Amino acid sequence: MVRYQGSWKPIFWFKLAKDGSLYLGPRLTKISELKKAKAQPLGDNQFRMQFSDGEQIYDPELMRKAKLSFHASGIVNTPDGRKTGEVIRSLKEQMLLCMAMFRHPSHFDSVDGNQITNRDVCLNCPIDENRPLWGQIWIAPANKEYPVILNPINWQLNSIFCYKDLLGVQDLTLQFILAYGAEGPWPQYNCLVFAEINAA
Repeated sequence: MVRYQGSWKPIFWFKLAKDGSLYLGPRLTKISELKKAKAQPLGDNQFRMQFSDGEQIYDPELMRKAKLSFHASGIVNTPDGRKTGEVIRSLKEQMLLCMAMFRHPSHFDSVDGNQITNRDVCLNCPIDENRPLWGQIWIAPANKEYPVILNPINWQLNSIFCYKDLLGVQDLTLQFILAYGAEGPWPQYNCLVFAEINAA
């Protein structure tokens, strides 16, 4: 959750299951539109996404449960079907798993203080109206994690989550980074981006 105009705004959720599978998505109570698209690489670890190029997904069930799941086997379940990603159960080093771009916090529901649970992570970060927030999730074997410093970034916050005693999977560490993007308008959609292995 982030703080905006005196209210907590839940913007993102993730859950690591006992088998090492990770589930995540924007924290929305209602989804009005769902699209799929491929990012265009620009080099130097940059990419471009044109929301207008996205292909509409009309499945009502997917609209209700828009999320990604990264299975420990490397299967990535998306609204566009199954893809192939990195095999989490055999990770040797820390890797970037997923990126998220967020709409302005005013588009998210507010949560009262008495609705906050012990699973909620409240980040009292400043909101820059001219720089949209975006996030990254990194995953690593335990004791292989290191703080990721993004450059050039005006502001970032790193949160580390350690998971032990998983079933048939090594202990894992997740790192969630919340940061400002480049100066400009906030995106019109919440967006999740991940790398697909052997993608066409």
